[in-house]
Amino acid sequence: NLWSVGSQVNPNEYRILMAWIFLKWLSALPPRRLEYAETRLLTKAKFDALAKKTGNYVVMGKRKWTWNLYNFKTVDKYGPAIMPVPGPLKAALNKFRPIINAKSDKGFIFLNNRFRPLSRSQFSTFVSWVFQKYANKKWTQNTIRAIKVSSVWKPNVENPLKLAEDMGHSLETALLHYKQ
Repeated sequence: NLWSVGSQVNPNEYRILMAWIFLKWLSALPPRRLEYAETRLLTKAKFDALAKKTGNYVVMGKRKWTWNLYNFKTVDKYGPAIMPVPGPLKAALNKFRPIINAKSDKGFIFLNNRFRPLSRSQFSTFVSWVFQKYANKKWTQNTIRAIKVSSVWKPNVENPLKLAEDMGHSLETALLHYKQ
């Protein structure tokens, strides 16, 4: 019952909450590379006040929340990515928000044992830990991305071009990872 502990969660408890939010994220949006590591939770006013937008942000508007990505591998080719945050993920992040704000004054969601932002390398290790612990699988973020890409090639499932755009890669990359 970690919600009753609230902002007093210890690093191990925070890690469990991060796993929950990460799995919610994967179920709500197409999987990205490791951009989650640098994602911050900001109000619209704080986001608008940023002089330069170079990171990744979940922007909490009054009605609409968006995931704004300015730091990812193919940003130079495709430009910033802005995706709506679906209701279930929005509700989960909103529930987690007081704890995030208590542990990170800049709103970083994914934190290490000292409550500092995870590096992409640390986030990759975290992803492996999540799938080993909760699914008993040795999966990485690349595995999750390949599974998602493979799933859309079934008839009438999802638009592969839209998925490639949302995942930040080309259709050629999707074809490279397609498996029967």
